[in-house]
Amino acid sequence: AWNARPSSREANRNRERAARDQRHGVEAVVIPVGYEDLVFEVFGHRCAACGAEGHILLDHHRPLRRGHALLHNAVPLCPSCNYWKGSLLPEEFYSPWKLSEIAVLLFEVRTRFEEEFGKEEAA
Repeated sequence: AWNARPSSREANRNRERAARDQRHGVEAVVIPVGYEDLVFEVFGHRCAACGAEGHILLDHHRPLRRGHALLHNAVPLCPSCNYWKGSLLPEEFYSPWKLSEIAVLLFEVRTRFEEEFGKEEAA
């Protein structure tokens, strides 16, 4: 289940993300345990851009460098797509159709997150 106890690896990534947020002037938002797995599950464990399976990681849909935290803004990307997306806005990287698909999936992630943690956590 996506809300199972995380590995120490996930906990370490969450600490690194918070530090990176602060370095970019974004308020550090605690990423709840299991959020990563929830995003991967909703997106079918595939890269949101090319559909690749295997090694995928969470990317800021709206870039961190432009002030956007990861919570409710995370999409899975393969290393190649993550490299090419860089700090581009979603509208600069994805096709309009792909943007619509991602918007639906991000809404599902947020809805399932709110069901598990409540709306206060989701803000």
